[in-house]
Amino acid sequence: MYCPWIGTLQWPWGASAGLLAAPEMPTTRQRDYRDDNRNLQRRLDVQEERLKELSAIGDAKQGELEAQKEEIKELLATGRSKQKRLDAQDESLRELSYQYRALKRQSENAQKQHVADEEKIQQQEELLRQARAEASMQEDEHRRQLNQLYAKLNSVQAGRKPLTDEQVKDHFRRLVQNLEAWINHNFRNTEKLEMAIQGDGAPSTSPQRRAWLQAHIASLVFHHIFTPYLFGLQDDKGGHFLREIGAGVKRTSSESSWQTWKIATSVAVSDMARESQESHFAAFIDYVEKQFGSASSTEPEARRRQLLKFLEKCATFKNALTQEPEAFSVFLSWTGAEFSADSMTRVGGDGEAGAKVRLCLWPGISKRVGDDDEVVVEPALVWTVD
Repeated sequence: MYCPWIGTLQWPWGASAGLLAAPEMPTTRQRDYRDDNRNLQRRLDVQEERLKELSAIGDAKQGELEAQKEEIKELLATGRSKQKRLDAQDESLRELSYQYRALKRQSENAQKQHVADEEKIQQQEELLRQARAEASMQEDEHRRQLNQLYAKLNSVQAGRKPLTDEQVKDHFRRLVQNLEAWINHNFRNTEKLEMAIQGDGAPSTSPQRRAWLQAHIASLVFHHIFTPYLFGLQDDKGGHFLREIGAGVKRTSSESSWQTWKIATSVAVSDMARESQESHFAAFIDYVEKQFGSASSTEPEARRRQLLKFLEKCATFKNALTQEPEAFSVFLSWTGAEFSADSMTRVGGDGEAGAKVRLCLWPGISKRVGDDDEVVVEPALVWTVD
């Protein structure tokens, strides 16, 4: 038989006994054990209740946390939206700041431009006053020059006699003699001359090198002084136009009117183009110095002054020919041309008559006779070669 507080009961006389023995009373230990169990059960119950309460509290806290999470999410979303608006406002402020600085710069530039415009207006007004004063002075000077030209023209017409062919030849020969003297004086050092003028096909002796130098300068004089219709005018549209006017005056006017026009035009151009003539001479001399200065044995300044004097004489002779009643012209014998005793004088070279022109040391002069005929007044000086 089982008893919950004492366990299984055993009958001392076995299972077949018909009577039950009297129950044994629980011991103190057993009672204590039962009490402990009860206390433990009560504590367990209390703890279970506490756990239930804590679980309820935890559930409540979890709900609060979930609510707080949702609130935080909403706050974050609101914060991001506000941040975007703030960023947009910052961008707008930066754009406004940039526009403000740009407008400020424009305003400053406009102010500076206004000041500069006022200064420019004042300067232009001052320049206008100066221009008017200069124009008045130039007009007075122009009238003075015209009066001088008319006086010079009258004196030329009254006292000037035409040059004879012999006088023309004499003047022209003196020019080439001046050129030869200038070359012989300034290019005496044969070693410098050889170093400056050398190369394939170049002259091989000192006389040949001086002749080559003379031919080069003679060609420059021919093209820059003797070729233009009037010295001081370029041989361009302006020069050609003046040439056509002269032809028209000659064709439609009397001989005296034609001669007066030639003299007046030559004198006027010579006076009005004086500055351009001087710059023309300077450029000519600079070129010669650059090309042949290293071959010279003399001081540059003296050499330049001598060459300038020679060029001025050439220009004076050109102006004199222009004012002559007869139509004189200067011609050049070209390299490679057949030698012609009618228009050339051979002064050196290789070979006999019939050779070709190697160098033209000085041009010649011819004059027109009638409408088409040309007569050689002074033949060109040439150096020939077979």
